[in-house]
Amino acid sequence: MAGIEVRVRPMEASDLAAVARVTDAAFGRIIGQLTGREPAAPLMPPLLHSTRLATDPAGCLVACGTEGDVTGAIYSIARGTLGWFGPLAVSPAVQGRGVGQMLIAACLEGLRGRGVRLIGLETFAESPLHVHLYAKFGFRPSWTGVGFRKSIAPVPPPGGVREGTTVPDLGFVYEGLDVGAEVAVAAGHAIGTTFTTDGGVAICHFAPTFEGAGAGFLPFVAAATQPDFRRLFDAVEGACADRRLTTLTVHVPGPSWQTIDELVTRGYRAERVGVRMKLGENPNYDGGDFFYADNWL
Repeated sequence: MAGIEVRVRPMEASDLAAVARVTDAAFGRIIGQLTGREPAAPLMPPLLHSTRLATDPAGCLVACGTEGDVTGAIYSIARGTLGWFGPLAVSPAVQGRGVGQMLIAACLEGLRGRGVRLIGLETFAESPLHVHLYAKFGFRPSWTGVGFRKSIAPVPPPGGVREGTTVPDLGFVYEGLDVGAEVAVAAGHAIGTTFTTDGGVAICHFAPTFEGAGAGFLPFVAAATQPDFRRLFDAVEGACADRRLTTLTVHVPGPSWQTIDELVTRGYRAERVGVRMKLGENPNYDGGDFFYADNWL
């Protein structure tokens, strides 16, 4: 189909209501096509939109039509040298007319301009259309992302864990990896907290930024050793239970087998599998000898 006249610009706080409507419409359509049942809106908590924008304003863009109306949007987060984008959404009224490709191109240019060396995304495993779209830009679908969930109960506070302190060097995961912006937003927006050990960090959200009310969410955890990983999870699960949250969700890169083994041992169950696609340097980094879970959705 022919392209349309669209301008891509940085997202602003005043755009968030329109972005939420476009995102719900776009994802509602694709979920309906994949499952045969279109879900009711809203699909994503309002806090997802506001906290993603707060975390990395430079990585959030909208596409606007000639009247200034928002027709598409993309969020991305640069974690130092490692970045990811999503969700990407285009209004169903203009899908297939190049809006998504414009947003992706602008997003990639911005991430690379800020020194990101590896860019990732996670998309529907059941949607060849999405895999094909991202493959046009050089992304390769050779990896998986697995979502895990557990019903949690109180856990005794572990030793050797600090809350809200300086994050250790995460070069053991990816050289130049930096989650400082996400740590700052978790504290500054009162949506969660950060736990650290000498060899690891876990960012935990208690507010419904990705999951619904009553569920904890772990957007990032990295630990150099098994004891660090276990102490961090004890701290996160205990903090969630203290706040009367009933479940905890975490997303794990498929190559991190030792992380998956630990989660299964702790009683977590896999709920969904997505396709992770990557573009850039050292795409197999997440199969390293460490414990690691992150969210690319």
